[in-house]
Amino acid sequence: MTPNTTAWGDIDPTVFVDDDGQAYLYWGNDALFYAKLNSDMTSLNGSIVSVPLTTAAFGPDYTIAPWLHKRNGVYYLSYASGWPESISYSTSTSPTGPWTYKGVIQPAIPTSGTIHQAIIDYKGQSYFISHNGALATGGDYRRSVVIEKFTYNVDGTIPTIFQTSTGINGVKNRLQSYNFPTRYIRHNNYVLKLDPISTDTEKQDATSRLLIKR
Repeated sequence: MTPNTTAWGDIDPTVFVDDDGQAYLYWGNDALFYAKLNSDMTSLNGSIVSVPLTTAAFGPDYTIAPWLHKRNGVYYLSYASGWPESISYSTSTSPTGPWTYKGVIQPAIPTSGTIHQAIIDYKGQSYFISHNGALATGGDYRRSVVIEKFTYNVDGTIPTIFQTSTGINGVKNRLQSYNFPTRYIRHNNYVLKLDPISTDTEKQDATSRLLIKR
């Protein structure tokens, strides 16, 4: 239904329902499309719109994974940009634009080329959700969810948000050996290590049976 020339063009959608009940679907890889949805949420209400990816609207390198949310009458469209991906965003006074580029929210990370995002409010607190490959055996296709609290700047802009190992509760989390509770698991270039490593037998046993230790 869209003029994409690759199999990856029509992926990673976001659905946003505005205050008046109108739902919007945004999606696109190296392209950005949107359409209104009918109340059944499965059929389109009108035509698909192709959004021009100008530098003024989306910076130098819009890539994929749009996420649309609204706060205090401002619409925020965040998305992955570049490779390895960072997360950038643009704002508008309308869910359909025009958009103004605002900058990078989360810089690229070393453990995963993608860090696709969501931004939500829950019980008065704002959260930025993304992913990485930082856990043992993690990588581009073995990703783990990362959640960080944040506070909007006074002018409504979003601050730079860095991924942390402590997440939202401030408690460090480590993978603990099941049979050797004083030892923990780490990875070096995605190869499991028992830290401290004692013997190959202990390493093999510990890395095959893990518990999350808080």
